[in-house]
Amino acid sequence: MYLSLKSVPFSKDDETLVPEAGICTNCPKRTGFNTLLLGETDDACVDRTCFQRKLDSHVAQRIKQMPDLAMISDQYNTTGESPVLPGRSYVEVIARKTKKGRDTRPEQRLCSHLKAAIHVDGLHKGHLVKVCAAAS
Repeated sequence: MYLSLKSVPFSKDDETLVPEAGICTNCPKRTGFNTLLLGETDDACVDRTCFQRKLDSHVAQRIKQMPDLAMISDQYNTTGESPVLPGRSYVEVIARKTKKGRDTRPEQRLCSHLKAAIHVDGLHKGHLVKVCAAAS
């Protein structure tokens, strides 16, 4: 299975993510590395373990760089005392503007509890988003 490198949250040229793996752009496990073997395909990674390690490292680096960053999960529930907010405890804020620059519906208001967050699992792992984490 190929893992798309098109929209990964980490830099493909970052040597610090997994130093022993190196950068993605020169990796022979990247489909775009040898076009004679794989043809003209979308740039993808074929090493799931390395890909996941780079995602994990990216998340850890972001959390260290941004200590106020909320950690969110795609899972609806979490077990035990976890600093990760489960899917039922936040609402991801998606800005949608009309051509005139106003919100699409008048009932849409800014959340006073708006906070930067990072997905720690799921399909969006490593991506930064804005969330409203207030119970109301």
